[in-house]
Parts: sequence; structure tokens; C-alpha cells
Amino acid sequence: MPLIATKLTPLIPYAIERRLGVAIDAQTRMSLQEGNRSGAPLDCGSAEKERAGRAAFEKLIRQMEMAAGLPLPLKVTVVRKPEANAITLPGGHMYVYQGLVGEARTPDELAGVIAHELGHVANRDGMRTIMQGAGVALMFGMLLGDFIASGSGRQDSFAYELFPRGRGCR
Repeated sequence: MPLIATKLTPLIPYAIERRLGVAIDAQTRMSLQEGNRSGAPLDCGSAEKERAGRAAFEKLIRQMEMAAGLPLPLKVTVVRKPEANAITLPGGHMYVYQGLVGEARTPDELAGVIAHELGHVANRDGMRTIMQGAGVALMFGMLLGDFIASGSGRQDSFAYELFPRGRGCR
């Protein structure tokens, strides 16, 4: 599946990747918000004392985005998570954890991690991962007689509505 996904990913239009990225971003935001009992917003940079840092971060991101020449616009958000981590989703969505910003000793060190994440965007790694997962689901569906997809019975109900008994195919 990885080889097939690698070959098919470049054929997926960027518009589809962006739409998929928006959906995955919404799920990711909900997941990141879980456990945030502080009452503070998930996104960093909205408080008065954070605005200067946010402006510097956004300047760094715009410079890197221009240098990278990506086919997708970036949407980078620093979130209130203590871990030193960053994640990239399909469609140019990126989350940089506050812990990573705090651990970075220099702006260049932070830029290095962000450059790594930009590589994921440029190489469409998130889209390829989704394609791999879809391929595995398809393979299991074929091997198991569409066991996974037909578990809810909705496909069968839809088919019966389209072709009521006694009408046959003409």
C-alpha cells in the first residue's frame, strides 16, 4: 500500500487536500482541546502579553513559507500544550506546541523544527498517510467481502431503495 499511495498522492488535487485538511483540522482541534481545564483558549497569542511573541512567530512563518514556495497556504497555530512537539495535517495545517517554543534556545532552533514540518507539507505526507489508510481499508473490504463498509447496513438499505423488489434491472 505505501508504494501505491506514494504514486497516487501527487494525482490528488490540492483543492481536495485543502478540504480534507479542514475536516481533519476540526477533529484535531477538538482532540487538542481535551484536557485543557485551565479555561485559557487553546491558541496562544491572544493575550496582551503574548502579542509581541505572536507577531515575531508569524513573521518567521511568513518568511519560511515564502522561501519554501509551497503550493498550499499555511495555517500555523501555537497551542497551549506543554510537550515539545509540532504536528502537520493535510492542507497546510500545522500546530506548534507551546512547549516546543519554550524549549527552543534560539529562533533558529525553532525554525529548524518548523522547516521539518514544512517538509511534510511539501511532500504531502499527511495526504499520503490518508491514502495508505484508505488503501488498507479497501484491501480489507475486498478480502472480507466489504465486511467493514457493510457493518451498518446502510449500503444495503440504499440499494433496496434504488431497486425495489419486483422491478428488476432494465
